[in-house]
Amino acid sequence: MKKILFFLFIFSIFNNIVQSQTLYNLEDKDFDFSKINSFKKVILFFWTSQCPYCVAELNRLNKNFDFSKYKDIKFFYINIGESKTKISKFINYLKLRSEIKENIFLDNFGFLSEKYYIKAIPFYIFLKDGKVVKYSFFLNDNIVMEAF
Repeated sequence: MKKILFFLFIFSIFNNIVQSQTLYNLEDKDFDFSKINSFKKVILFFWTSQCPYCVAELNRLNKNFDFSKYKDIKFFYINIGESKTKISKFINYLKLRSEIKENIFLDNFGFLSEKYYIKAIPFYIFLKDGKVVKYSFFLNDNIVMEAF
């Protein structure tokens, strides 16, 4: 009986950790994604450093995307399952702009990618008032205008 109770206790702790909706950026600043509805317009970009298409998309955004046109949209770059150390080295190698670098969050347990049923990367999700309004594999001005 003690073993069963012990395993149930461990399972409940692990389950609470995995179900946590807190993500951390590279400076260990946390963000509770259950509060994502507080933003009117949100774009989530799911990626990994091992995906060549993700790397190409990050490079394209870094060099060519005009974020100043979208001051009313909150961008989040969600890395799926990689360590802080690895991602820190990776973004320094890419020399990402602050608009991207400051909004990279680590989805170490995959709760957000699971919540939005991410099956392929790179992947964009457009949220308006907390509701999904569009999905895309890339980002350009026309897609943003269609979504919002």
